Amino acid sequence: MTEKVELTPELLRELQLKQLDMLVYFRDFCEKNNLTFYLIGGALIGALRNGGFVPWDDDVDVAMTRADFDKVKKHFKEEWSEGDFVFVDYNELGKGVFLDFMTRLVYMGEELPVNVFRKIRGKGRTDIDNHMPIDIYILDNAPDDEKKHKRLTMFIQGLYGLAMGHRAYVNYDEY
Repeated sequence: MTEKVELTPELLRELQLKQLDMLVYFRDFCEKNNLTFYLIGGALIGALRNGGFVPWDDDVDVAMTRADFDKVKKHFKEEWSEGDFVFVDYNELGKGVFLDFMTRLVYMGEELPVNVFRKIRGKGRTDIDNHMPIDIYILDNAPDDEKKHKRLTMFIQGLYGLAMGHRAYVNYDEY
């Protein structure tokens, strides 16, 4: 098992401010290209409840439609300097490793002691370790029928459970 970085309140605040800079940069890019994204998860809860970040949160989650996501990827190289950011799809973590089913926009300009990629340390790619991502969830069409939606959700949960076996380690106490 890999060691978790102890996030002191000062370090966590520094990480959150860097994430805010990344999010503003991403927002400006989306506005310039007429793209829509949504804060989700802890980022949304923090924005609504705390007017910023949830005090213990160390990541930013956004969602966007497939059409807008495809446009982000299309214009990515035109807008962002080579090497400052990289897109990492869930299947590009290396050596068949699994973390989550999402794409991450990873800031490569600075190494920061983050825990995001801790669960794949020693098994996946190392170039993104200790680099801060924005997690991008893609919104595809979901069935309107409640029974179909429930079956699809159960299928996705099962698939996710199977994929967890491809992490470098799994600590079930975290779930």
